[in-house]
Amino acid sequence: MSRTAARAVRMQPGRKLPSSEARRRRRQPLCADIDGFSLYAAIRVEAHDRKRLEQLCRYITRSALSDERVQLNAAGQVELKLKTPWRDGTTHLVMSPLAFMCWCRGRGCT
Repeated sequence: MSRTAARAVRMQPGRKLPSSEARRRRRQPLCADIDGFSLYAAIRVEAHDRKRLEQLCRYITRSALSDERVQLNAAGQVELKLKTPWRDGTTHLVMSPLAFMCWCRGRGCT
């Protein structure tokens, strides 16, 4: 990947990095990759760069789930539509609101 292409990829929040670029980032200071989650905390925004600051704020405050994917059914349970069907054909997860909150927190409580 050329340097220009690598810079273009870095400037697009939410876009998956090519594996070579992801590996390079993990070796840098202020980077971590733990349990499938990665953090790249070496982003700097100049004080006068309001547009870039707004982009960064929008990126870090975005929702983890789209509103269109989460609904309450008639029984009061949460239905979560999966982005892609699982191998067994499952397209939705249905759970109680409490189980959903626990799921969102990354815990397996019932």
